[in-house]
Amino acid sequence: MTVLQMSTTHIHGALNGKLYGVLINFYAKYMRKRQKMLGDGNVRLAFEGELKCGGGSHLVDISQSHATEEYIGDLDYIQPDIFLFDKQPFKTNKSGITIAGFPDLIVEIWSDGNKLAHRKELHNLYMTSPVSEVWYLNQEDTIIERWYKQKQLENLDFRNLIQTQDGIEFDLRDLAE
Repeated sequence: MTVLQMSTTHIHGALNGKLYGVLINFYAKYMRKRQKMLGDGNVRLAFEGELKCGGGSHLVDISQSHATEEYIGDLDYIQPDIFLFDKQPFKTNKSGITIAGFPDLIVEIWSDGNKLAHRKELHNLYMTSPVSEVWYLNQEDTIIERWYKQKQLENLDFRNLIQTQDGIEFDLRDLAE
């Protein structure tokens, strides 16, 4: 099962409608192609520990025996702007709105409202995944900062067709016009 999630509640106010439209079209095409499930805007990503700049929090390793539905439901959570579970396994709580595991892809869209400390907290949390690809987009430019398996990769420019390490293509070129 594939879960592709875009947080409509945390899309930044400065994010223009064009980017939102491109992402919605991507989801529709991706899900039609894969014939899988699309998570709604209430899906959350669980983590353990305290979210703080110095670390101390981590994404949930669902291979651990304590990662039960009840336990997952009691955890704190975040809502990345986009996250995708495709090849990686995950578990949910009973309501299905909190997901635990290591996503294949996490995307955060930074705006001026994102304080440096908050960015560091999220980055430290995302880097606890041994398998996730993480993209950071800044609303002020066209560069995508990329991390994969906890290592920084070459930045990409979304004026070009871009793809994940696993070959999922994103076409954001219309945003650069």
